[in-house]
Amino acid sequence: MELPFAIYDYCFNKNIETPAQLTSSLTQYRIFAFQTNSGLPIEYLYNLYSFKQDLLITDIFPAQWEGEQDCFQKLTSLRGMPVNMKKISLTCLGIFYKDFLTINPNAGMVVSGSYLPAEDTGQVSRKLRLYKSIFYPYLNNLGLIPIEIFNLNAFIIVGKETMKNMDDYLNDYKSFKQKSHGNA
Repeated sequence: MELPFAIYDYCFNKNIETPAQLTSSLTQYRIFAFQTNSGLPIEYLYNLYSFKQDLLITDIFPAQWEGEQDCFQKLTSLRGMPVNMKKISLTCLGIFYKDFLTINPNAGMVVSGSYLPAEDTGQVSRKLRLYKSIFYPYLNNLGLIPIEIFNLNAFIIVGKETMKNMDDYLNDYKSFKQKSHGNA
């Protein structure tokens, strides 16, 4: 199926098995975006971490900040490098849809929003609200649905044809959050 939106060029970068860590593997893609003010290229890394069998915990950030603790909170626009975040985000959705969901119809993509330093962490983050406004209009056309977990500042995108119960996705994500915070 053709995607109903434009995406940036991307390529598979690497897959790393991580059996000693919380997730079993990391699959990484490179997204080749452009700065909107200058047309200069800016590369993003899109990481998908496998948790349990079907849950993909995702993150995206500029490649130049890989390895930096706050890479998810840095905004390129505040550093004079504005980008089309909608197109970058839709590229991530396209990668999930084309490269994961077609292989595993039970795959679920976790979308969470990191908080900016001044944000109230008791609320849904600005970043997650932005992702929701970008993704939700396209989900139905792609045969996808969201599972909202706003109390954990996240939602999970799954296929309508999934054989899993929605509660299974929720429980898997809650388990991930507990283990990632050392509360398991």
